Amino acid sequence: MIPYLNMNARVIVGKIRFENISSFHIEETVKELGDTASIILPRHYKKLNGKSLLDYISTGDKVEIYAGYNGKYHLEFEGFLKNIGSEAPMELTCDDMFYPHKQNEFTFSYATISLKKLLEHIMPGYEVECPDMKLVKFQAHKASSFRIMKELQKDYGLFSRLQGKKLIVGFSYSWDFSKTKRHKLHKQKNVKSTNLQWKKESDYLVRVEVTVGKSAGKDKIVSFGALGKDAVVNRITMTNLSEADAKQVAKARYKNTVYNGFTGDITSLGTPRTHAGDSVEYENDFEPDKNGAYLIERVVIDYNNMGGFSRKNYLSYKI
Repeated sequence: MIPYLNMNARVIVGKIRFENISSFHIEETVKELGDTASIILPRHYKKLNGKSLLDYISTGDKVEIYAGYNGKYHLEFEGFLKNIGSEAPMELTCDDMFYPHKQNEFTFSYATISLKKLLEHIMPGYEVECPDMKLVKFQAHKASSFRIMKELQKDYGLFSRLQGKKLIVGFSYSWDFSKTKRHKLHKQKNVKSTNLQWKKESDYLVRVEVTVGKSAGKDKIVSFGALGKDAVVNRITMTNLSEADAKQVAKARYKNTVYNGFTGDITSLGTPRTHAGDSVEYENDFEPDKNGAYLIERVVIDYNNMGGFSRKNYLSYKI
């Protein structure tokens, strides 16, 4: 049985604290660079102390969103104000802590550079955690830190996220689960709804292709998985790998994609406080043989003073 809880939320924009809000919506994902949020303020906030709210807040202001139950507040989002809506009720759209790294600019050309040195160059002041790899013929022209990391994701399959003053960059298949938070979601206790499909390994037609360089002007590709035109192809570029290592990478990615388990999403309460990149242990008293743990690829957090407080957790691979 789901317990009755009194929900509460608070938003801070610049120096202004909003103790009452109509709603907020937060999207987190490990597959995209940066999280986003939108906030709807009640109509009475159009003016504050007789002045327009625009006299107090502006784009670029620091934003913090807190929420919880029974008078307790937890930080759910930290970032910057990107846009202020002109209609009432007022909507504020926000980017996470990557926001200032969209405003800078770099121009350089390296014959070869380590990934760590590149990241330290474009993200000064951050502790960098990343694979030990070399990048060849890497250049940028008037590109922001954010854009450069988007290129690393597109060309090398490297995903980036910020944790405080730490920048973590890595491949999705090599997730270190010892560093992730694990939460328990129980169908009969703290789950609002599910949209799940049970799949077997035999249901998948997947092939992983790893591009490791060029040979005679053509891409040199190492693959693992199903053959044929009907196969879904997951492509990775890793030019610093030997063919033998690339085969292991392809096999590991395939094993993470093809498994006996659930796909889909689980909508839970505002707690436990799941986030993208965490893992979840899912249990159902009526199907105990299907209990298991999964990486959470994406989380959508919704708070509405009339509709409740929930987290929709999108499952990635089984762990």
